[in-house]
Amino acid sequence: HNYRVVLWEGSTYSLMAGLAAPFLGVLALQMGATPFHLSLVTALPNLMHVIFMVPIASFLERQNQKLKLCVGGIVGNRMGYFFLGLVAFLGLSPNWFLLILALMTIPAVLASLSYTDIVASSFPPRDRGKVFGTKNALVGLLTFISTMTAGRLLDVMSYPNNFFFVFSLASVFGLLNAYTMSRFREPYQEPQEAKEFQEPYFERLKQIFANPELGFQFKQFLTIVVLVNMGFHIPAALWTIFYVEEMHMLPSQIGNLSAINNAIIVIFSFYWSKKIQRNGDKAAFAVSLVGISFVTVWAALAQSVLSLYLLQILGGFSMAAYNITYFNILISSSEEKYRPTAVATFHVLLGISGVICPAIGVLLFRFLTARQVFWVSSAIRFLAAILAINSSGLKSIGDLFNR
Repeated sequence: HNYRVVLWEGSTYSLMAGLAAPFLGVLALQMGATPFHLSLVTALPNLMHVIFMVPIASFLERQNQKLKLCVGGIVGNRMGYFFLGLVAFLGLSPNWFLLILALMTIPAVLASLSYTDIVASSFPPRDRGKVFGTKNALVGLLTFISTMTAGRLLDVMSYPNNFFFVFSLASVFGLLNAYTMSRFREPYQEPQEAKEFQEPYFERLKQIFANPELGFQFKQFLTIVVLVNMGFHIPAALWTIFYVEEMHMLPSQIGNLSAINNAIIVIFSFYWSKKIQRNGDKAAFAVSLVGISFVTVWAALAQSVLSLYLLQILGGFSMAAYNITYFNILISSSEEKYRPTAVATFHVLLGISGVICPAIGVLLFRFLTARQVFWVSSAIRFLAAILAINSSGLKSIGDLFNR
């Protein structure tokens, strides 16, 4: 039952995300956003993660049933897409767009943390690769369809009606996502200590790091993902500028990039899930980071829209492995009772990166071209890949492809 619910939940989520997520920066640019505004499209949601992640994680650790909280968080977040379209329809400034984007992130934090804990407690480790590999493939396929559809609608309809219609439709699918998640059968979990007896956050974190089997693994994993996310976030505000102002791409062409990427993720998700079931997560994680590192190298050298389309093959191949492995490694890197704290720490560190690094990218853009900033991003990603290869070992990576 829960396996089917996860697939339905992933389906409705992907239809929503495919309609809206690839076009957030395009909408902000249409509303008159500056490069600084575009950096805030990434930075403000990450700031909300930094502020609210630890308090919400502490709250969730004291709850034995989290499904209602998860569904409530989903509803609050998904309604935000309607209001994003509405502020464009009303002709308001980009500041209103950024305010709503920040506010809708708060319920998303609640939904994300509770969802991670619910599904981690519902599927044994040996089954997670299959479950999330299948889900990611389905998500990729439906995101491909919805993004292609949204790009075409944005081209043929006039602004701001196009964005209002597409983002309202995304909100409808988002509410269906909340309904499907409400059908999940949540396993009972023993509640943790009451607040007055609960260990302080840093004491819980110290216990995670002190674990003789998992502590070093968790610290190493955090270092790698922080580096790779710095590589993601530094050029985050510049992709839309690069696509629109340098490559002169239409919204449908920008949507095609995401759609092709998700189609490739579909193709390779089953491939990677089988590899991961046989060989574990670490080798596939390392390989994914090598591919991710070459993505920005390719973009820096691209001279045509066709070249950017072809780039999505490499991106999709790499992200198919990354999406499965980072989640599996994260939830396997701490004891169950400390899992919300571990997940919160993970998201807080990524959030700090997401707050600071887009601004660094915009600052670099004052002195460098977008392509040169892509090279900086590549260097940081390669450093993360080297650390991941060192953690996994070249032999395990060789075994990954020899079987």
